[in-house]
Amino acid sequence: MTGTPNGDAPSLLNASYNFKIDVEIPQGGAEGMLITQGGRFGGYGFYLVKSKPVFTWNLVDLKRVRWEGPELAPGKHQLEFDFKYDGLGPATIAFGNFSGVGSSGTGVLKVDGNAVATEKMEHTIPFILQWDESLDIGSDTGTPVNDDDYSTPFGFTGKLDKITLNIDRPKLSPEDIKRLQETARAAGDGPSADAGKASTEAATPEVSSGVGLGLTQKVELRIDKLESCRKEALAKDLGLVERLNFVRGCMQ
Repeated sequence: MTGTPNGDAPSLLNASYNFKIDVEIPQGGAEGMLITQGGRFGGYGFYLVKSKPVFTWNLVDLKRVRWEGPELAPGKHQLEFDFKYDGLGPATIAFGNFSGVGSSGTGVLKVDGNAVATEKMEHTIPFILQWDESLDIGSDTGTPVNDDDYSTPFGFTGKLDKITLNIDRPKLSPEDIKRLQETARAAGDGPSADAGKASTEAATPEVSSGVGLGLTQKVELRIDKLESCRKEALAKDLGLVERLNFVRGCMQ
């Protein structure tokens, strides 16, 4: 599956996430792209180079953080990349505070359940990936996230059985909201200090309605709605175009 626009692809920005990929390596080894989003000027790629699993984050061509594992023996393997995000997420922006985006995090590359590489990213991409790139599975239809590792299209030469992606987006706790409000008031930012007020003073609202929600909760509600629509579309076993149209209609 290639060419999914970034606007229709799951975003990993400002979140924790976990990839699990089941592959089968033939005799003689394998290489190629497993999954990628972005390219030469920002994005990530999970791929094999001479049968070695690699996960690379290209931080807008300023720095590349790279995890590499040992050469895989022929046979079935499960490759995993687990990333734990340190920030509070984009909801902090409602309080005039950008500390929740572009924060640090730690990634762990695993092979068959065993950690083979761990790297800390001091900064992450805060807002968008390269818009002229796309989400590709099984090959890379755009530019490489690392020209030193491969050239496109870099089709995978093994067997790609399954990719599972779980995303855990941070949510502000009542304590986080109180601290952010106090910081905004100390800075003399009245509107930002009132963000999230509805959720702390009123009962929990219905998920189906945004009435009475502060900006923080509206952002979180929109993200939750998008994830719910994507899961429902996948459960319907639709084709790619039908799935994208379903998600668009579900979000309206």
